[in-house]
Amino acid sequence: METDSLQLKHYGCTSPVFVREALESLCDSTSRCSTPSFGLDPATNHCWLFISRQVYVWNFKSWKNSCDGLPLPQTGLKYTADLFATFSPRTKPNVISFLCVSPEGNLRLWRKHDNPSDYVDFNVDLGGQVAEIIRKINDQDAFLLVTSTCNVFLLKISPESSKLLSVIAFKSGQDAMTSFSRRFSSFLFSAPTTTNDSKLCGFVTITDKFDNNLCLSIVLTSKSLLCWQLSFSNNEYKLLWEYDMDKIIINQAIKNIWSLNDPQATSRFRMSVSYTFLDCEYYDGEIYVLIALTNRSYSPDIHHVLCSFADLHAQPAKPEKLIRLNKIDEVRSCS
Repeated sequence: METDSLQLKHYGCTSPVFVREALESLCDSTSRCSTPSFGLDPATNHCWLFISRQVYVWNFKSWKNSCDGLPLPQTGLKYTADLFATFSPRTKPNVISFLCVSPEGNLRLWRKHDNPSDYVDFNVDLGGQVAEIIRKINDQDAFLLVTSTCNVFLLKISPESSKLLSVIAFKSGQDAMTSFSRRFSSFLFSAPTTTNDSKLCGFVTITDKFDNNLCLSIVLTSKSLLCWQLSFSNNEYKLLWEYDMDKIIINQAIKNIWSLNDPQATSRFRMSVSYTFLDCEYYDGEIYVLIALTNRSYSPDIHHVLCSFADLHAQPAKPEKLIRLNKIDEVRSCS
């Protein structure tokens, strides 16, 4: 497929027949229209598609062109692709396992991808919160589960014994390295200064390229950007830094977009500006945060800005630059 502005190429093999039929029946006269959600993991060569409360999983590099329809944990809410993960257990690198969490916190583990009926269920008490994302951590049998209110659960799983191993809670505001080897029935760490009105906007895990036992967890809330470091060799964790996106970055973006130099004018202008943190991603050693801003009383235009953080181990990390996406030739320093 090719247009004037982009070219799309095939990735992997043709989708299985069941997947194509499910997509074709989305909005026919006999079924209720549902928005599909798609995920892909290059590490396991698997992708998955959620349609309503069904998930289809297949190997996108296999020419067998077959897929599995997996029975999901019951839920009264909507599933998305971010609530599903594929992985290979540390002791069985040639085996592909699946893990799914319902929005209410019900976990289902399929130990082998070729046996959909062989699964085991767990439960994580989310305290009334809604699960939004689950991510595998490098080559550990561990996952990070993030809720819509920015709390993060560390899950350690033993696929062989079919057990969910509990770990200690990350303490709010704790900055010292702390062991998480103790066993608890629930375990979470939360943004130290966030409140109940903070919403999850983005989440990234980064494995250290020199030490596979080190992992950074980046949480983008509706107010701030936080970075946690986990060490699996020492069973330790710490909060590296928290950056106030709401106060600092937004003011800088307003000045750059609308060319405001007077602090008082910027302050007055900000009162009528609406903004949203859309997502964050890791690329080439930097974290990029995508922001949308508009001032309806001034103009109907919506402006998109990228803010990059390069030195992630600094305390705290500082933004390197702002990039206006509607004028990509303009790159401004944040200093």
